[in-house]
Amino acid sequence: MKSVTGESFVLPCMVFVTSITLFFCFFFLATLSNVSPIFVPDSHIQYISKFCASLCYLNLKGCISVTDVCMANLIRRCTKLQSLLVCRTSFGMNSILALCNASPSFSNSPSAQFGKRPLDSLASNLQLLHMGGCKCADEASLLELLSQTQMLKSLCLRDTNLVDSALCSFSGSLLEVLDVSNTMISGAALHHVVCTNPGLKCLNARGCKNLFQPENTKEEAKISSSYSREELFIELGKTCRLEEIALGWGLSYFSLQALKPAILSLRAMTVGLGGTLPEDSLRLLPTTCPLLESLVLYFQVISDCMIINILTSLRQLRTLALCYCLGDISISSFNLSIPNLRILKLERVTPWMTNNDLVLLTRNCANLVELSLLGSKLNSDAQCIISHGWPGLISLHLE
Repeated sequence: MKSVTGESFVLPCMVFVTSITLFFCFFFLATLSNVSPIFVPDSHIQYISKFCASLCYLNLKGCISVTDVCMANLIRRCTKLQSLLVCRTSFGMNSILALCNASPSFSNSPSAQFGKRPLDSLASNLQLLHMGGCKCADEASLLELLSQTQMLKSLCLRDTNLVDSALCSFSGSLLEVLDVSNTMISGAALHHVVCTNPGLKCLNARGCKNLFQPENTKEEAKISSSYSREELFIELGKTCRLEEIALGWGLSYFSLQALKPAILSLRAMTVGLGGTLPEDSLRLLPTTCPLLESLVLYFQVISDCMIINILTSLRQLRTLALCYCLGDISISSFNLSIPNLRILKLERVTPWMTNNDLVLLTRNCANLVELSLLGSKLNSDAQCIISHGWPGLISLHLE
């Protein structure tokens, strides 16, 4: 918590301040944020909302106990709101209605409804909206919200009810970050957004099963009637200069070739289920993405030779994650010094790992701060090896 003269206030776990003097200072707050997922009753949010008219940054991420109606009442009072983070909350139709209507008095009236698009709505001023995992927002609500958020620079709709019609209603051209992972959108709808947002730097469309296999609905057929799967990657290659990308379905050797101009400055790549990067593609990564700092591979076929090539050629690599990958992998992959590596995740790929192999890892990857080993048959001595070998470790996942 900053001093009362500061411009931000962090909502700590299970601590609620009732001082009238402190809450009087909320008039001047610009930021309200929570530390971690917590239980916050509506009554506390309602009390805070009386004093937060100056908020421009609101983070309620993980506050699952706060109701949609309560969030809506808080949002209505935040007339200067520019950043809203409500991932994994009850954020839904009422909150979206509060964002999309012109004034608090209109929002509180019985006639408040979707379909009327005022130029001065709270949504029209948002620059950051993260609502990943908010299942309470239906398709119609998302369509209305996206149609009014033309100033957005960062948008996260991961694990929501997002469909093509809603995504295509987005009229903004300033997006730098877009996360639509695990939604039902098609490649045609994503192509539409890419075309109008040349400043896009971070794209996450991992887990989108319909990206190149749209369902047979009239609406989706209309959107994708003149669209081919190559167009999305060609447009990305022509239009954007990406720094981060996460894709699954549809990613292949040929699509990576089309992406080349867009990923020369790429710093983070995640290949998920449905994506297929053969050895030829992986071998080209050091020349295609020479600045790569993070590489995460799910369900890929990979070998010792490829891992060694990646580790020796990608000089900037800080994060390597191999998850559920197939192929001939052994400790030989890590039989070289990798001092730059900070995060290593080997999940369901090293069932052969022994304590001796673990000792070798501590020597060659001496500067790790995060380690995940899933599916390795290590005994109790492994904990001692890890604690002595990586004294700077801040995150450990063993299973």
